[in-house]
Amino acid sequence: MIGPLGLALAALIFAGIVHLTTVLAMPWLAPRDGYARLNVLAGDNRMALIGDEDVARELPFSDPAVAIAACRYVLDKGPVRIRVAVGATPLTLILLRKGVGIYQSVTDKAATQGVLEVVIATRRQMDQIIDQDADDEPVQEIRVVSGDDVGLAMIRGLVPLPSQRADVEALVLSATCESERLDEPE
Repeated sequence: MIGPLGLALAALIFAGIVHLTTVLAMPWLAPRDGYARLNVLAGDNRMALIGDEDVARELPFSDPAVAIAACRYVLDKGPVRIRVAVGATPLTLILLRKGVGIYQSVTDKAATQGVLEVVIATRRQMDQIIDQDADDEPVQEIRVVSGDDVGLAMIRGLVPLPSQRADVEALVLSATCESERLDEPE
């Protein structure tokens, strides 16, 4: 006989397995994740401001006190460098991939000399970048390896007061999202 304590323990273990399986399966079961919703609004390797109407439609639970700009990075021609000047308002750079969701996020606290700079590359491209580094110079950017050639970069800036919305939108829209060519190894 198992008894009530044994049955409760077995039920708890079974519930934990079901919960864990459900949480891990969600990226593949949710067809309209953040990547899918923003992919149609972003341009290839250029920042686009996501307007209030688009945010309300595509990201209905998003904070209205946040300005959002996004770009679809395409790594087939080379790594992509994202630069944004940081100001008085908090900024976050979020990287998304299809089927994965958010795989990296960086805040403005990681900025050096007033600029948040992130390089996104494939593993092969990142190896080339590392090979080209000078040994005596520190790396000034954050480097991220992407498992896919296409993904989304989203910059979110906090709007402290409604009267500051235009300034924060201009700040997130001033971010660059540009593809770079790598020098071919000799």
